[in-house]
Amino acid sequence: MLPKMLVARALVLLLALLMAVRTLRTRSIEIRRTPLDLPLAALILSAGLSAALAENRALSIFGAYGRDEGLLTVVTYVALFWLGAQFIHNAGEARRLLRWLLAGGYIVAMLGIAQTLLGSALGVPRQETAFTFAGTVRAKVKAVS
Repeated sequence: MLPKMLVARALVLLLALLMAVRTLRTRSIEIRRTPLDLPLAALILSAGLSAALAENRALSIFGAYGRDEGLLTVVTYVALFWLGAQFIHNAGEARRLLRWLLAGGYIVAMLGIAQTLLGSALGVPRQETAFTFAGTVRAKVKAVS
C-alpha cells in the first residue's frame, strides 16, 4: 500500500506540471482566486512560524513517522487544494468533483466496515484499527500455517 503523503505529493507535482504545461501552451499565466486564498496563506504562515520557533525544528517540519502533522504536510494539503482549484472552471465541474470524492469516500468507508466485520469474525481484538488490521491478519495466517 502506498503512503498517503507520497500520493498527495505526487498529485501536487502532477498538477504543478500540468499548470506549467498549460502556461507554456497558452503563453499566459492564468491564476484563479478562491475565497480561501487568504485563510490558507495565513495557515501556512502560522505553520511556518510555529516550525521556525519549535524546539525540535526537524520534527515540526517533517512530522513524526506515521503521523502526518509537519509543515510539509500542511503545505502539501494547501498546494493540493490550490492547484486543484486552478483546473475547476465552473460550478458544474466542482459538483462533479465533489460527487467523485464522495463516491470514493463511500467506497473507503465500506471497505473499512468490511475489514471490521471480517476482523470480528476472525477474532481480531477490538483495539486493533483498520491501519493494523492487514498486518494482524497476516501474522495470524503465518502463525496458523
